[in-house]
Amino acid sequence: MRIITCNIRASTMALDSGPRHWKNRKDYCIATILAQEPDIICLQECQRDQFADFRTGLGQNWDSFGTNLASDGGPENAIFFHKAFAEKTDAGGYWLSETPNIPGSRSWGSECVRLADYLVLKTREGILRIVNTHLDHASQTAREKQAAMLNEDAARQGSMPQILTGDFNCDVNNPAMKILFSAGWRDTHAEATGIADERFTAHDFLGESWHGDRGVCGNGKMDWILVRGPVMTVSSCLVTDHRDTLYPSDHYFVAAEISLI
Repeated sequence: MRIITCNIRASTMALDSGPRHWKNRKDYCIATILAQEPDIICLQECQRDQFADFRTGLGQNWDSFGTNLASDGGPENAIFFHKAFAEKTDAGGYWLSETPNIPGSRSWGSECVRLADYLVLKTREGILRIVNTHLDHASQTAREKQAAMLNEDAARQGSMPQILTGDFNCDVNNPAMKILFSAGWRDTHAEATGIADERFTAHDFLGESWHGDRGVCGNGKMDWILVRGPVMTVSSCLVTDHRDTLYPSDHYFVAAEISLI
């Protein structure tokens, strides 16, 4: 099965114009994702209009799930799956805070409201659970606490094969990643390529010209596909497609092929 994780850059960013504006890159964004022939698509920063664009662009052969971030926000961490690949058996979400069942809650100095969405899918290979999330970009304490929450949630699932995707706003050297790895999560990209931190994935629409400094977040790969339990990694790649100055997003996407054992 193929899975891709994509921070698509929220359409609500007021300063985005020209090729950065969602209306000018949405078709290319969807086409770039579909070119990877995924069975599962995990999005971050997905707003209402972007969710609608994906529903239209992907077509009736795809199903989806996502918890609305707020009354005026979209399914921030939407998950799409191809109907020929799987059927949904369970779905839900929780907020990455001290009060995970209270919508819109945040803790530990988190600058943004953060949440995790999950799907349990029955596939031709077996049952698996996908969790899609976006950790805070500002508070290191929040990133570490949010990582610990994801570990606690994963531990409650027993031996079920699990996939954790998202923009974690930190690279492999960050303590939040060490917390995730300590609970048995494995990086599919490192397993497939032998490279723990190939290059940055957040590039501010500059591609390989980006030479910024993200401070404690680190300047390496911050978009991840992790697996836990009886899952084998087959391959992985960073999706660096662009047409001159037109990029599908301000992040490179990450794709992986995995198999249930």
